[in-house]
Amino acid sequence: MGHPEPASGLCQIAKAILAHQHGMIPGNLHY
Repeated sequence: MGHPEPASGLCQIAKAILAHQHGMIPGNLHY
């Protein structure tokens, strides 16, 4: 996913919601 400022925050929220629904935490390249 790209990282323009507003979209990156939205992407992180979407990833967190998906991870919570699936019961797993995805790996993060930039952390």
